[in-house]
Amino acid sequence: MCAELQKTQTTSSIFHTGGYGGVIHEQTELSDHCWGQYAHNNQPVHYMLYMHMYDGYSGPCSTQGRYWIRKALTALYRPDASMFPGDEDNGEMGAWFVLSSIGLYNRSPGSPDFELGIPLFGEVEIDISDSSYDISDQNITKSNKKTLKIVAINNTPENVHVQRILWEGKELIKSANSISYALLSQGGTLTFEMGPILK
Repeated sequence: MCAELQKTQTTSSIFHTGGYGGVIHEQTELSDHCWGQYAHNNQPVHYMLYMHMYDGYSGPCSTQGRYWIRKALTALYRPDASMFPGDEDNGEMGAWFVLSSIGLYNRSPGSPDFELGIPLFGEVEIDISDSSYDISDQNITKSNKKTLKIVAINNTPENVHVQRILWEGKELIKSANSISYALLSQGGTLTFEMGPILK
């Protein structure tokens, strides 16, 4: 499966007009902004890079997926007026960027789990005081403020291999591909220990 996923990233950016009768903007954006057959500009493909995450968080296919996720984060988005690589129709591209840049992604809508990706930043702290399952608790005060901290150690552009992932200092099993929302919503620290791709 990993080899087939890799083909989508490395095959030439060709397309066929099919029933459209002519070239449409998603097709030209594929050639202009993306690579291979991976058309990040067309939102239904956003889950694709996370399809690599099936062999545990430090597996070779997951590492390849993280390489492409990092490439999408750094090559397809820009800090200017044309920041998105295509239509930002429903906030989906922005949401993909925000979630992916903190190292988490909800690949399947409604799933109770987040895929373990690759953080773009060395450290992020998120106020999750309102993430309780008890929706009757409307009185968030300083004393019960909760945060989710995501730390990426040795996080450089070259280090896309995740050597270890820890939750509250305890290492997750190597076969883990995801972490539950229920666990994250308790607050705590998720740590990614990064390193170079193993040869």
